Amino acid sequence: MENNYILIFDEGKCVIYYKNRGNKIVTIVLMSKNKLFTLKFGGQGATPANVSIENKVRLWHLRYGHLNHSSLKLFTPHQIVHGIPKVDECKNVCEGCALGKHHRSSFPRGQEWRASYPLQLVHFDIFGPMQIKSMGMNSYFLTFIDDFSRMCWIYFLKIKYQSFDYFMQFKNNVKNQSGFYVKCLRIDRGEYMSNEFTKFCRDCRIKRQLTTSFTPK
Repeated sequence: MENNYILIFDEGKCVIYYKNRGNKIVTIVLMSKNKLFTLKFGGQGATPANVSIENKVRLWHLRYGHLNHSSLKLFTPHQIVHGIPKVDECKNVCEGCALGKHHRSSFPRGQEWRASYPLQLVHFDIFGPMQIKSMGMNSYFLTFIDDFSRMCWIYFLKIKYQSFDYFMQFKNNVKNQSGFYVKCLRIDRGEYMSNEFTKFCRDCRIKRQLTTSFTPK
């Protein structure tokens, strides 16, 4: 489209027009069995188009999903891909590859905080849905981990919206068994942000530490 081409997908084929030449048909590409449109200029009796690419290494690097240049060089001598030209190693850095391989900044050491007594800090998370249900037809499981003792409680759920009910059950059980109160919950910003859960924690004076999703550290 950036080069003034018009593409129309209809009735199992793709018709490519050239806008600057009175919508002249460039080629017609038929849809294959795996629902792909393989572009072969001149195969359907249409006017072929010439495309000039200066950096062939970068072109094939992008076509194969940013494949490394060492693997691209193996295509030609081993005849892995038909029609690919000889690819020489390119010293230019691909911007997409550079961004994708960036490392996350290190977390500062010596600043972690650990609980000094039971239930002062409880890690709370839910997992699922699982591909295979349990014998009780549960698709989720809920974990509570005490930061002080590292003791873990697990509850099985059929639907994840039951997590609030199981949290209240957990809170009452550990209070009766240990005599300690849950003081702080460390959770991600998932399904624990409901108004009902927020109000319950506020009424019970339970502090919530919200972490960044997909960052357990």
